[in-house]
Amino acid sequence: MTDAEMIIAMHNENHARASLTAWEFGAMIKQCLDQGVFVNRGEMARKIGRDPGDLSRAYSLVTLPEAILQAFATPTALQYKDADLINGALKINSDAVIAEALRIAQADDKLTRAEVLQRLDAAAQPASIVGSTNIARKVPLRVGEKDVGSIAWDAKGQAVVRFNQSLSERSQTELQVLLTKLLERESRAAAKRAPKTAKELA
Repeated sequence: MTDAEMIIAMHNENHARASLTAWEFGAMIKQCLDQGVFVNRGEMARKIGRDPGDLSRAYSLVTLPEAILQAFATPTALQYKDADLINGALKINSDAVIAEALRIAQADDKLTRAEVLQRLDAAAQPASIVGSTNIARKVPLRVGEKDVGSIAWDAKGQAVVRFNQSLSERSQTELQVLLTKLLERESRAAAKRAPKTAKELA
């Protein structure tokens, strides 16, 4: 068997028994290309019968900056779709994303894959800072590994919340109560921060 035929046979066996993780598949692709087994990812995709998009995403995962990989508890937890989010964030603001990844890696508490992705995505958003805390950004809402919505913040700290599923009337009421309590607390805090009038200072 040629090297290519051997790789194809190994891939088919592994894929039939238990699919490789995106990271493991990416490592296999990189090794094949580095050793010249296949000319490029397109040829490899045709020979092993896989979607070229899967090869591209898997390969991009193993070629991410080391700082990004260190932010995750294990790179084998990464999924194909994560490649699009991470590379998109790096294109927007690579310095900020890598800096955030380093902070995550150096922290004592280890975050879940979803939490790391959320932090990296938020770090990439345009830093239109108003005051000391407000940054224009859009962050996903996740329950476990499932995307359930998003919150888009503008530079004034105002938010638009979107859900990917319908809420029951009971849940809508609970959400309204929670948001009202949150806004009441914020209003009280804003009142304390507000500068005193001349009459109050007298």
